[in-house]
Amino acid sequence: MIKNEHNGERAYEAVLTMRSLIPFFPTEPQATAAIALVLLEMSNNLEEMQWLVKTACQVFKKWGSLAELRSLYCSRFEPADGIRVPCEIPGYRVEDCEQDYHARVATETERTLTEARKAIAGAKLLPASEEEILGGLAALKKLPGVETKTHTCEMVPHPRYPEIYRHCETCKRIETIAPVSIPGRRARTPEEFQAELDAIERKLGIKPGTKSA
Repeated sequence: MIKNEHNGERAYEAVLTMRSLIPFFPTEPQATAAIALVLLEMSNNLEEMQWLVKTACQVFKKWGSLAELRSLYCSRFEPADGIRVPCEIPGYRVEDCEQDYHARVATETERTLTEARKAIAGAKLLPASEEEILGGLAALKKLPGVETKTHTCEMVPHPRYPEIYRHCETCKRIETIAPVSIPGRRARTPEEFQAELDAIERKLGIKPGTKSA
């Protein structure tokens, strides 16, 4: 409700605007005053009143009734005086408003998805750092229902030298995939491994690359 002297003048001007643009709009002074009073009691602010006047001038092919004017207002706003009237004007009915709402939501959702697809398509995946890997593993262990297993190495004999034991294949895979997860150890390259093996063979007096008897 926006009843005061200044807004009363605005309401009267609004009625004059509708009277000049809507065919068969009441011209009697008593009707003009009654319509202006309803605008003041029904509207929450001047912006809502201005929307009603503008929309009525665009929608009404001719004047119907004060109830029809109120129903148009109620199609968008909650009346300040609490008197609601269902709107039957095409494009402003409840089902029309719901369809318009869902259409706007669908359009906005599609726009958001399109922007997300473009962002993903243009994104560059960067390699994770050691700190990020270890932090991710620590967070994973805290998740409910996630089981983590600790590998215990079983030393296996060398296929060429049974007296020499080495780490199992699981350790090798771990060392190759995430060498930082094994404290104190660094992944050996094939060349380094072969050099160590040749050194052991020389110590044993065996020519590198040959099997022992």
